[in-house]
Amino acid sequence: MRTILNAIHSRAVQDFAEEHDLTMVINERPPDLGVGARYYAEFDATEVSYGHFLTSTYGNGNTPEQAVTNYCHKLSQAADKGHALVIRNKGKNTKRVPLCRLTFNGILEIG
Repeated sequence: MRTILNAIHSRAVQDFAEEHDLTMVINERPPDLGVGARYYAEFDATEVSYGHFLTSTYGNGNTPEQAVTNYCHKLSQAADKGHALVIRNKGKNTKRVPLCRLTFNGILEIG
């Protein structure tokens, strides 16, 4: 039997960020805020385009790594539905980038 697997394109979030000159921002929430997750992560100056609507999307986690993993999951879900990432370039034109499934290796380079 011949079998063909048509897998959805995926790539490392680090490679995607580098290609589009994106910075991952991870913020720590104050402990008294009462939100379940301590950290949230997102690409700086971006929103996800859902048709004609833009929405802020971020990932939550108890560690910075979990927040990035959750963010990749949310962007991957948007990619599966054909949505795009809108990048607001400071002082330049806004850029619309097709999303793909994003993976994260669990290693952050902070600095």
